[in-house]
Amino acid sequence: MAHHQLPEYDDQSDNWKAYITKVEAYFETTGISDSGKKRALLVAALSTRTVQVLSAQVAPRKPNPLTYEEAVKVLDAYFDPKRHEITESYRFFNRCQLEGEPIQQFIVEVRRIADGCNFGDMLDRMLRDRIVCGVRSSAIQKQLLAKTDLTLKEAETIAISAEAAENNTKKMSSDNEPVLKVNAQADELVSVCGRCGRYGHGGYGGYGGYGGYGGYGGYGGYGGYGGYGHGGYGGYGGYGHGGYGGYGGYGHGSYGGYGHGYKVISYGHGHGYHDFHFSAVSE
Repeated sequence: MAHHQLPEYDDQSDNWKAYITKVEAYFETTGISDSGKKRALLVAALSTRTVQVLSAQVAPRKPNPLTYEEAVKVLDAYFDPKRHEITESYRFFNRCQLEGEPIQQFIVEVRRIADGCNFGDMLDRMLRDRIVCGVRSSAIQKQLLAKTDLTLKEAETIAISAEAAENNTKKMSSDNEPVLKVNAQADELVSVCGRCGRYGHGGYGGYGGYGGYGGYGGYGGYGGYGGYGHGGYGGYGGYGHGGYGGYGGYGHGSYGGYGHGYKVISYGHGHGYHDFHFSAVSE
């Protein structure tokens, strides 16, 4: 003879409605249909506190003479009382997907709240609308709104699969980020200098480059950094006519008397402040 025993129910940690659903499945699987036997197995599985609740609700009667259906009805009223329809509807229409909450969990919670709203034949439509209006992702919401005659089943399937695709895309982008950074660093290391054609160095353009501060130095003043200066000191890296030849530039007159004098510091263009070479040539 088979020994039948239900798992114990503890009202402090178990959900009554979920528990009784498991009990019904157990009786269906084992083929137990006798109401008295079902009630006896149920009461035997209840915690001491739950038996006290049942006894208090049926007093002065005792729990044992009850049918299974009577015992379940009494405990239903105690552990899962009828909820206020308007209050539950308010909760339903204001329930949106929380930050970090998976869409699948959001759907479960919406369905649970809808159970107390008494929507009747409108249940599927209400659930569909709540899913479309309540999802956090605007991209997923657009997908749902783009489909005409959207059913509840389609809304659930599209929302769940679209969220999974979004999460996978984010993960792939995150995984590729270190590779992109390494490639960018490698490109920097082999960059070509636009002035000398060499690889792998940069830094300040240094004395002797074109452009920079001052642009054209103007007549009679200091030649601009990297510009052309007529009169006075030749610009850094530019051409200076009269006075001292600019750093890295050509100086006509002054040193060397009537002829052409050169006071040259760093020929051409440099990288960083370096390569200072002094020479003086007089005709």
